[in-house]
Amino acid sequence: MTRLVQLKLYNFRIFERLSWEPSPKINFIAGDNGAGKTSILEAIYYLSRNRSFRATSAREVINSNIASSKEHALASDTNKNPRGNDANIWAAFIENSIDAGGEKHKQAVRSATNEGNIRIRADGSKSIEFNGAAQTSATALATRLPLVLAAPHNINMVEAEPRHRRSFLDAILFHTSPGYVQLYRDYSRCLKQRNKLLVDIANNSANNSQLEHWDRQLAEWGEQMEVHRQKMLPLIIKPIEEVVEDWGLQQSSIEYYRGWDEDTSLAVAMQEGYHKDLRYGSTRVGCHRADFSLRVGARAASRVLSLGQQKMLSLAFFCAAALVLRGEDGKINPLILLDDVVTQIDAKNCNMLLEYLTKRENQVFITSTSNENLLKYKHQNKSSFWRVKQGKIDLC
Repeated sequence: MTRLVQLKLYNFRIFERLSWEPSPKINFIAGDNGAGKTSILEAIYYLSRNRSFRATSAREVINSNIASSKEHALASDTNKNPRGNDANIWAAFIENSIDAGGEKHKQAVRSATNEGNIRIRADGSKSIEFNGAAQTSATALATRLPLVLAAPHNINMVEAEPRHRRSFLDAILFHTSPGYVQLYRDYSRCLKQRNKLLVDIANNSANNSQLEHWDRQLAEWGEQMEVHRQKMLPLIIKPIEEVVEDWGLQQSSIEYYRGWDEDTSLAVAMQEGYHKDLRYGSTRVGCHRADFSLRVGARAASRVLSLGQQKMLSLAFFCAAALVLRGEDGKINPLILLDDVVTQIDAKNCNMLLEYLTKRENQVFITSTSNENLLKYKHQNKSSFWRVKQGKIDLC
């Protein structure tokens, strides 16, 4: 299984210095609002995705209260930690290991530990290391530290904005489909250029003949992205149905829209939509407009399911994603991050979710301000309760 062994933060959010060794199974992280619970999950997420799930700028995660002239260093890690107003996220993690217990096994596992390190500088630039070697991208970390995140901004997949549902699919593809990351980057860069050109054409500072190159590239990369998505859809739908059935939730179906009409190519769709694109100053068809809707019978799930049922159905999506990301050999079980989720569901559903997670092999991180439903799991085997307060985390 994939497991986070140790996390060290320097000058990250509220944490001036933090060194933490989480449980290999379930970690319940409690604390008041603003104590730093979400920041811990944010740091783990950053190591996997090279970005925050709640900040638009890298500089936002830097602890601005630390004077730039003050020097800091974690014990025995001075070569890995920045000084001044830089932030550092360092983690030791294991991939493809089985926690069988025993001191002999622990020593063997410790020797196979990988190290990931991301330094965020005051100007927003970043540097990434894997096992001490500089990396030009975060791919080395992303492929070895997969995770699934459910948080307030994306917990309700039924009523979420389409971009959150697209992000859900893309995150799975990043880990499971070789070449998809580069396709996504190429498509996104091309889309940005085409949109800029549309605005320039509308302002008479460019002519539409310049669109030919970007239209051709966008159509090519978009069609290739769609091939990846079509292959993934059946693989994710089946686990979702299994979790829904296991939890006794109301059966639902998924209707996928690829971002342009099914009976035409993306190139033709862009040509037909040119005047609308010009009017809005943006490309109105393509992979960036894809979405999927959830239905119960013939009706939209949002009109049938209660808010609590919608959130449980959404959690089934995230749990299913964890099943997909584990791969065919089942050796790389992704981390599951649940940020302030359990407080949004009732006691019955909370217990059902926790019982399900207890049976899985994934390492789980659950944050909550306070929830009595969690107390019954305090003495669960390989589970730990942590209290975050004033930039520190302690076992409780």
